[in-house]
Amino acid sequence: MPPCWPPGAGSPRLAGDGSLRSALESQAAGLPRVRFLGFREDVADLIAAADVCTLTSHLEGLGSTVMDAMTCGVPVVATRAGGIPELIRDGEDGLLCPVRDPGQLAAVLGQVIADPVLRHRLGVSASQSALSFRAAGMVDAYVDLYDRVTRGA
Repeated sequence: MPPCWPPGAGSPRLAGDGSLRSALESQAAGLPRVRFLGFREDVADLIAAADVCTLTSHLEGLGSTVMDAMTCGVPVVATRAGGIPELIRDGEDGLLCPVRDPGQLAAVLGQVIADPVLRHRLGVSASQSALSFRAAGMVDAYVDLYDRVTRGA
């Protein structure tokens, strides 16, 4: 398969595989330039090359895909599922949509795709948030470790 970059090429690339793949490919058959990439081991490279990342879960724990995209400075459009709103400050470092509202998701995703200034602003803020989130978590983990060690636990 040809590589998925350069960013901005304008062709949606969907990475991943699963039980719904053939149904999704059938639905997208009439759409121009949509490519299903299947299972990939170079997901980090794909995320870093993306113009925008979207996560459309209706149930989601932490949303590590969101964290990966934010770390790469890729703006995220996601649903308000599970822990995702804890990661994304809506309008600051990503955009959130209601769960199971494909019309709203499409409108917001279209807005981000069409506006390079918005993409850049969200991406920069996302990167900064991801770095502070990870640093804060690391500090908390070390404090907890030191606390347990000093108490002999």
